[in-house]
Amino acid sequence: MKSELKRPFGITILALFVLCFTAWNGLRLGVAISFWGTLRQYDAHPGPLYIAVSGGFWLLVGLPLLWGLWRGKAWGRIAVLSAAGLYTSWYWFDRLALQPVSHTNWPFALFVNILFLIFTATALFNRQSKAFFVYSHK
Repeated sequence: MKSELKRPFGITILALFVLCFTAWNGLRLGVAISFWGTLRQYDAHPGPLYIAVSGGFWLLVGLPLLWGLWRGKAWGRIAVLSAAGLYTSWYWFDRLALQPVSHTNWPFALFVNILFLIFTATALFNRQSKAFFVYSHK
């Protein structure tokens, strides 16, 4: 039996980010359901169904990602990197195509988004993290 490797600090921080994004989307789902009537009454764009479905989708994606990342599953690295790319694509589509508000702070949002992607890739592909995912918790 192989001994478990200690979780690298970058993976711990990345897992906390995934936890926050997962919780945020769970909150979106809960709020959309709780305030369905109010959102419809005030004609919230793009509507409570979209908010609930997208929140539920990312909640369901985030839970296994968090587990795989925390446990060092071999598939966790690629799954988290893929989800980060998909979440980024969804975020920018939602922001630019579906939101009817002005986007004056888009350079800041883009900068923060790029920083998160760089951190994610760095945390997942440094030498210690590679060893953690290859040799831990298969």
